[in-house]
Amino acid sequence: MHYNYFRDYDPQTGRYVQSDPAGLVDGPNTFLYARARPISITDRLGLASDEECCRRSMELGQHRDPPSSGWTLCCEGRKVACANDPYAPGKAASIRRKCTMVHERDHLPYTTCESCTKEPVRTSFSPGVDRDRAECSGTRKGIECLKNSINECGNDEACRRYIRDKIASLSIWSQGCGK
Repeated sequence: MHYNYFRDYDPQTGRYVQSDPAGLVDGPNTFLYARARPISITDRLGLASDEECCRRSMELGQHRDPPSSGWTLCCEGRKVACANDPYAPGKAASIRRKCTMVHERDHLPYTTCESCTKEPVRTSFSPGVDRDRAECSGTRKGIECLKNSINECGNDEACRRYIRDKIASLSIWSQGCGK
């Protein structure tokens, strides 16, 4: 049995012994840990995983204001990177998400997180941070990730075309970096 500040966790069953004190955070079963996927999802604070914070942020429409395939947010006092690209076909979707996460994680050191509320809040760049320079850095890292990941498409030509097009459009945008 492990005590995690809010309730006791039983590693043999992969469940909490007490119900979630915050309510239905982890779905309809209030005794679950990390949506019953404790190996693939972290639950550092015992309340909500990064994945759950991103999902809730999307439910609140925070990925649409401004429209974005990636964004950073503050969730329960920690910085979280999120990604979503509903237009990427098949295998390209997981590659696009992975590389968007590389881009967004590059922003985390330069963002502020002052909210400890249960609801996720979009972060902003810290005062004094050059937003354009930060976007350029993240974009370069995202492009590099896409280039290194295109072979994951295998023989899926739609995937390869999508990734090549995304590399081209991001490369055109990044030409203005450093000017």
